[in-house]
Amino acid sequence: TLENTLKNSGNVYIGLSGGVDSVVLLDLTYKIFQENNFDLAKLSAIYINHQLQHQADDWQHFCQKICKKYKIN
Repeated sequence: TLENTLKNSGNVYIGLSGGVDSVVLLDLTYKIFQENNFDLAKLSAIYINHQLQHQADDWQHFCQKICKKYKIN
């Protein structure tokens, strides 16, 4: 199960684009960590601002806001 995989893994990195799919993935992973008392320090989100779109900074701030809310690196 996903819980067992996360429990037995080292650090977990979620690629966070700010889109629906990656936000849901981060949210579900966060909830699994919380429900199983896993160390949240092992969960990190990665966002790369390539500045290829006009709204790149907006997406970056959105991702930072989510991570701050969940206390995720």
